Amino acid sequence: MTCCLDPACHNPPHPDGVMYCSNCGGFLIALRNRYRPIQSIGGGGFGKTYLAEDIDKLNESNERNFSANF
Repeated sequence: MTCCLDPACHNPPHPDGVMYCSNCGGFLIALRNRYRPIQSIGGGGFGKTYLAEDIDKLNESNERNFSANF
């Protein structure tokens, strides 16, 4: 699953392999070609925080948090 990083979008989840958000039409990306945002977990004045999975280490179930500032 991947969620949209557009700050105006409601971040609907999308199955793997989908290239564009079904809600806003934005391009779904993996940050640094490594981290796939899977869920928005918070936000505030400086940006949103997402739960992401490390694509290189999917077999290890390694998940990281990152904050995206817009």
